[in-house]
Amino acid sequence: MRTSEAGTTMRAAASHSGAITLEAVATPVLGPGEVLLEVESAGMNRSDLLHTAGRYRQRAFAHPDRPDVPGSELLGHVVEVHPTVHGIAAGDRAFALTSRAHADYVAVDARLLLPARPGDADSLGAMAMASMTAFDALVRLGGLASGHNVLITGASSGVGLVALGLARAWGAGSVVATSRSPETADLLREHGATSVAHDESEVTTIGRQVGFDLVVDHVGGTVLEAAVTGLRDRATVVSVGRLGGRTATIDLVDLAGRRASLIGTTWKTRHLDEIADVAARVRAEVLPLVHRGEITVPVAHRIPFEEIDQAYRLLASGYRKPGRILIERNGHQRGRRAPS
Repeated sequence: MRTSEAGTTMRAAASHSGAITLEAVATPVLGPGEVLLEVESAGMNRSDLLHTAGRYRQRAFAHPDRPDVPGSELLGHVVEVHPTVHGIAAGDRAFALTSRAHADYVAVDARLLLPARPGDADSLGAMAMASMTAFDALVRLGGLASGHNVLITGASSGVGLVALGLARAWGAGSVVATSRSPETADLLREHGATSVAHDESEVTTIGRQVGFDLVVDHVGGTVLEAAVTGLRDRATVVSVGRLGGRTATIDLVDLAGRRASLIGTTWKTRHLDEIADVAARVRAEVLPLVHRGEITVPVAHRIPFEEIDQAYRLLASGYRKPGRILIERNGHQRGRRAPS
């Protein structure tokens, strides 16, 4: 029997009155261009909280015939390949930015797969969102080039830490990180920061000293306002997140005078072809850095899949420990090799 044959079931996360439980749902039956992954580990993202609250639906992954399961990134091994897919075989390991990741099995468009080696750590389950988002903001949208001075706000997050490593790998000049917690300074520097700012006044001071060619902002609010005061001419600001507030007061005359660009970005309104294009560039330009250990994402908490409600409660609590929350499926902890 094929793993995804109609009528088979699997466990998947579901939200009931605010609590996250595991329930039996239909195992996805593959469509053209898809592969079925058995999940080894999966990351947690704030978009998962919005999803379970009914406020986050990704256009690219809408599928009326599949259950509404949260989760947007995973590491797993291939257990089934649709006949239309070539070059991928059962047993291959991969991580991916996708949907319905908090489940035993996930059907993934083969174009989104980022190959993992047999011995790669299970932390790659929390790498896809960080690597795709950081590359998209810094390089694809932000035009990062060697010598650019870069500011990354909210840099102790998983995406922020990967962005620091990418900026360093691309030969950036000054790489400034912001974090409210002074104890994160050493970690930020290990990942590529040349200096760390802990409040808006420090952002303003450093910006006026070095001048920012590129700002990747995960915070918004007053932090974004401070960042804009330090822009160089023809600088680019990419707004990724709004943890510090969804509004900001910006001097538009100053922005215009510097001929600066302000770009907003999100995954949820993109189409699948565009996400696949980003994945292709990440495979070519970022994956070698990941395999060499030059780009890493620390795991702050490891939680068994059977205790997934704890992971959601921890994420909702607003914890500030650097790194990612990783959900591990029983039997797949810490870099289990794919079946031969």
